[in-house]
Amino acid sequence: LLTGVVIVSIALFLAAFGETIAPYDPRIPVGPPSSPPSGAHWFGTDTLGRDVFSRVVHGARTSLGVAGISVVFALLAGSFLGLLSGYFGGVLDQVLGRLMDIVFSLPALLLAIAIAGILGPSLRNAIIAIGIVYMPHFYRIARSGAIAMSARPFIVGCHLIGASHGRIVLRHVLPNISALLTVQFTVTLAYAILLEASLSFLGLGVQPPDPSWGSILNEGRPFLLISPSLSVFPGIMILLSVLAMNLISDSLRDSWDTSLVKR
Repeated sequence: LLTGVVIVSIALFLAAFGETIAPYDPRIPVGPPSSPPSGAHWFGTDTLGRDVFSRVVHGARTSLGVAGISVVFALLAGSFLGLLSGYFGGVLDQVLGRLMDIVFSLPALLLAIAIAGILGPSLRNAIIAIGIVYMPHFYRIARSGAIAMSARPFIVGCHLIGASHGRIVLRHVLPNISALLTVQFTVTLAYAILLEASLSFLGLGVQPPDPSWGSILNEGRPFLLISPSLSVFPGIMILLSVLAMNLISDSLRDSWDTSLVKR
């Protein structure tokens, strides 16, 4: 857990204070094209002479920001629909359930590419695409929790004393599934970082000259053999961020899983 928290904290620090840390403007050429790492340019320069270190630092804000906003959107929308579906059931549950099953059954990358392709390549549309892709993950947890909690005697008692549906859901159902939603949030955040990088790599996410880790990878791909630093450093950032989120999610899952404690 500590390792994951440290790595994520460093990545968030880069995202928050990138303009202060980066020595150069990531959009403007500042040196000879395709120069190797040096004292002036720690990660070298790209084919246009832009400082790769500055682009990687600024790219942290884009990559982590898009992933974070997307997963928050998926969490809020998916949990809301799941609670409605599981709590009220009936036709609403059947319709929402079938829609979420369709989205869940499709490959995440292909669905995100299709949505982003239809809406058009942009940062906002990438956020929408990623949010829609991962919405069913939170929907299923919220729906299962609502169904399980609705049958509890104290929930029936709340109905008998005239408690409103909103009060029951917010005071009794939602707190009992918050741990599961938190673990799912950290897991999904790791997937979202990869998906954002994939969309930007394909030109469907952030648009030039703004940097993101995926777009920097794409820019360095044709020159991987002659100038590997263009792709290695953003690739390392993606790898470390995803690894850190997985470490955090595993630790949270183990600490909150009572079945593991009993063993």
